[in-house]
Amino acid sequence: MSGSMRAPVIYEENKVKVLQRLKEGDVEYLDLSNWSYQDRFFAFLLGTRFSETCGASYPSPRKKEEVPVWFLLCCAVQMRMHTTAAHSRLPGLLKNVPILSRVRFNVGGVNGGFNHKNRKERTAPVDFDCVRTFFKDTDCTALREWYSRDVVKFYRHNRAFDKHGIFVLEQTHIVVPENKNYADAVCFPVDEGGQRIDTEKLSEEQRKAVKYRPCCALSELLHVGTDEKSYVVAGYQWGGANGTIRTLAG
Repeated sequence: MSGSMRAPVIYEENKVKVLQRLKEGDVEYLDLSNWSYQDRFFAFLLGTRFSETCGASYPSPRKKEEVPVWFLLCCAVQMRMHTTAAHSRLPGLLKNVPILSRVRFNVGGVNGGFNHKNRKERTAPVDFDCVRTFFKDTDCTALREWYSRDVVKFYRHNRAFDKHGIFVLEQTHIVVPENKNYADAVCFPVDEGGQRIDTEKLSEEQRKAVKYRPCCALSELLHVGTDEKSYVVAGYQWGGANGTIRTLAG
């Protein structure tokens, strides 16, 4: 961070105060104090300099960097590890003390965050809507190319691929809304989960009842380890359901 010195924020154990707040229902975010799997994995990513390395090549949609890309990537990873797509939960996730200590960042007051433009008391290192709009504005094609090229290069450099493992090319149909954003979608006989319905095994009456839904195809190149439990997404492609997946295979 740049700028003038800021007053440190000190965390202390105060069971009486915590119990009183819980009884009053005054809870912003609740987490265990010990290191969870998410904490350990996030610490591992930081140790390998994932955010800085991959953030340097990320196709940023911003001409001016108000918040460092590496920190925005940290926010996205935090949300994925906590299996949430709601950016409104982000401020709570970013108050995770073990993670903040690893990032070497703390929650400040009105001058907290990455710039001095705050007019209100800062309660988290970055506003959640800033993160949401950043990733929303990222070009999807550039994002896909970045992952399949730069992120996979990072994986290889850190030996994420098992030399005795195998690569599996898999394609899944995703049901999408009927709007202009999915102009290349193709209607297929699938259920709500995207599972293809074999109409050849149905009677004529049953075929008439089958609903055709607009679908796009998600093609993934997966690297499966020898233990058959761990895998790495080594590339992906998104497009019309009739599209080819030779690009990944090549």
